[in-house]
Amino acid sequence: MFRLTKTIFAIFSEDDKLHLAGVFAVAIVAAIIEVMGISAVMPFIGVLADPHLADHHPILLAVKHLPFAQSQNSFAITLGAFAIISLVFGNLFLAYANWHLMRFTYGLAHTISYRMLRRYLARDFEYFQSKNTATIKKNILDEVSQVVGSVIVPYMQALSKFPLVVIILIVLLVIDPLIAVSMAVILGGAYMLVFGAMRRYLNRIGTERMAKNEIRFRAAQEVLDGLVEIKLLGKEGFYRQRFEHASKSVAEMLAMS
Repeated sequence: MFRLTKTIFAIFSEDDKLHLAGVFAVAIVAAIIEVMGISAVMPFIGVLADPHLADHHPILLAVKHLPFAQSQNSFAITLGAFAIISLVFGNLFLAYANWHLMRFTYGLAHTISYRMLRRYLARDFEYFQSKNTATIKKNILDEVSQVVGSVIVPYMQALSKFPLVVIILIVLLVIDPLIAVSMAVILGGAYMLVFGAMRRYLNRIGTERMAKNEIRFRAAQEVLDGLVEIKLLGKEGFYRQRFEHASKSVAEMLAMS
């Protein structure tokens, strides 16, 4: 996990890291709003279950003394309206936070692709004499999309939920430290076990997918570059099978990963 974090952060430029700080700040605010939204529902449910609950809680009692919430029905309606407003606002902000995260993450695909293209263009002409242009296209376009979609997006989504986990653990520590520590140990241990067990498998699948994906791009490039010769020699079946086998393997490996 730490190696993955180090690798991902090595990709980021200084501007990307500044944008990431903004994304993380929005995630912290979203986590606080989400916890507050959940907390707003609990008094409403509690009052419905026990109408005299407000008599033992100063905040609920202060709400009950408001001019529009002095009767039991109006008090319950007030709490329900507050809960609905909190949930709606929370979901709207969560949608914004998710859009902000996706905008940053998929913007990395553009940044990385452009950076790779710029570095390829800075190479001498002799470098390209020993390189297949299909491989270069694959690296700039397809592999960048795969890395962003399969690695960086899930990682950033998990990272964005980290503030929420911390806030929930803090609340649990205040309520019951034993439950909080037990949950942290159990969930953290389970995550590390699953991550450790899947890492080698995913690394192997990723290596095989890259090799098959290169064959797929090369086959398509060779067909398009030599279409006339292939038609004259009647080699359509050979190239069709070559592309089909590689493309099908890539699809299966993507599904397994």
